[in-house]
Amino acid sequence: MFAKPACRVRGLPKRGQKPALPALPTACAPGTETPDAMNKSMMRKPTLAAVPKPQPRPDPAEDLVRRNADTIDVLMARLERESEQREEMWATIHELELSRSTGASVDPGTAAHTIRMLRYRSMVREMVPRGATVAVASDGDPAWLDLPSRTSWHFPRDAAGNHTPGPLACGLSALVHLEALRGSGAEFLVLPAATAPILEALPEFRQHLESRFRRLRQDDVGTVYGLQTVVGGNVATGDGGLARAFSECEEHVGREPSILDWDTGLGLAACHPQRNVFDARMEAGGLPYLDASVDVVVLRSKAPQHLAEARRVAAVAFVRVETRPGETGPRGIEIDWKAPRTAPAYPSSSIVIPTYNGWKILKNCLVALAETLPADAAVEIVVVDDGSSDGTLDRLREWARREPRLRPVASPRNGGFIAACNRGAKAATGDVLVFLNNDTLPLPGWLEPLLRGIRDWPDAGAIGGKLVYPDGRLQEAGGIIFSDASGANFGRNDPRPDAPLYNFVRPVDYCSGALLATSRALFNELGGFDAYYSPAYYEDTDYCFRVRKHGLRVYYQPESQIVHLEGATSGTDLASGVKSYQVVNRGRFTKRWEPFMQQQPTAPKRWDFGVMHGLAVGGNIIRTEVA
Repeated sequence: MFAKPACRVRGLPKRGQKPALPALPTACAPGTETPDAMNKSMMRKPTLAAVPKPQPRPDPAEDLVRRNADTIDVLMARLERESEQREEMWATIHELELSRSTGASVDPGTAAHTIRMLRYRSMVREMVPRGATVAVASDGDPAWLDLPSRTSWHFPRDAAGNHTPGPLACGLSALVHLEALRGSGAEFLVLPAATAPILEALPEFRQHLESRFRRLRQDDVGTVYGLQTVVGGNVATGDGGLARAFSECEEHVGREPSILDWDTGLGLAACHPQRNVFDARMEAGGLPYLDASVDVVVLRSKAPQHLAEARRVAAVAFVRVETRPGETGPRGIEIDWKAPRTAPAYPSSSIVIPTYNGWKILKNCLVALAETLPADAAVEIVVVDDGSSDGTLDRLREWARREPRLRPVASPRNGGFIAACNRGAKAATGDVLVFLNNDTLPLPGWLEPLLRGIRDWPDAGAIGGKLVYPDGRLQEAGGIIFSDASGANFGRNDPRPDAPLYNFVRPVDYCSGALLATSRALFNELGGFDAYYSPAYYEDTDYCFRVRKHGLRVYYQPESQIVHLEGATSGTDLASGVKSYQVVNRGRFTKRWEPFMQQQPTAPKRWDFGVMHGLAVGGNIIRTEVA
């Protein structure tokens, strides 16, 4: 029906004809395979791609443990605490049952004490991790220190670790002793309910705790504070920085500011008893105060109308605190300044610390500096390593990577205290030199009073501060030189370092080089510490006498306070070591200043309040100038 097409596909052979094979080349171009090679290559077995070996599937149980390691650690710690508590409770029940079975009467007071101790240990287990070191404010009962898996110390305690009530004589003694225990490794402070009233009896101590440390718990069992403030190089304070903010406000206006606690609920008046803090009286229309009538307003609210009201009432600044539910202190603060700064800025300063070996002591000093130095002050820390052999210099350089204000200075050999101080002063760049021993723990607010004095008192050639022993006794409130060239640390060993006799600024004969501020220009003009007294002792007294001969005064400033571990570096034996130069250099000092010794008071044969008062305030007894 249909005709076949006449066309066919080109290149296909006709029916019955064999297809023609292509002619093979007789020669190969360079780089091509020969026919034999081509045939062999065609006969090769194909190469299979490498197949990865199957990876074993992770064990679901191991994966669960890995992803929940932190949770498991928390649960294990909780089980351990509950196990310890359960064993302790069964032991107590067994003891009480044994008493009942034998017919012995159980004293209700003893039973109540047993239950109280059970609750106390349960609180410590919950708040303090195993292996931590705890300072316990105790009444001397060793039962308070029975805290399994934790190192516990009496607070307060003597050098042998025994309980002693001495440091609780005043708030300053208590906080000094606590800082010394922190330097020795205390990480937590626990105040059982029986001893918690010391916080009410010592408001200065309470303010120190509340402003610097986190209150972790407070109930009818007791109170627990975490004592670590430097974490990862950052300083964390218990009040979120309010104490520092109030100090900044004081410096901002050049006087003590009035502070209004609007709605924080933090009890600022009780936590800062030395400040002029009062609570707000709320009215329907807002705060019942005139515009700019209160220096500082502190509030927690974020409401726009409340912020506007705070701006209206505040004259200098208003501070907003950030809090979280369940926490006893603010997480942080924000300061909004309203008034321009009226007080001049602090002069720049260089803190010069000589050191020789003893890295642990020096490290505690550096930590205390990180906690107490003003954040906005132009300050550098010049630490002179006087040829240490214990790796101090390497540790200092490592510390400087985290603390940009630290400047390590290396001495090629051990030249002694005086040479190290002079080397540090030469390397310093600040307008004010502040010499500080490496075995000291500066307390909050220690630097500002020294800088203020150098800035504001035209006749101030040198200024020293209040030195306190680790157990809370006063070491020095200014120094006196008598007519026989013997010296006395005013108030030494007084258990009340905050007594009125030690709490006012006054001119003195000298102040210890353990804490001494002076103008760098004046220090260079007078030739620094005299190598005549090398390696140490009487160089500070000689410098202060030269300052006074120069027509200036040496002042004692009680607001600048430090803990001094006297003898931690040079020892206390006058017959050996560096300390022996204290006797030798007294003779050298007498020889140099003999013409002026007759102007000095005679050493008293007895010490009482009348003598002390006369030495402190009697201008005709202590000469403030060397003619």
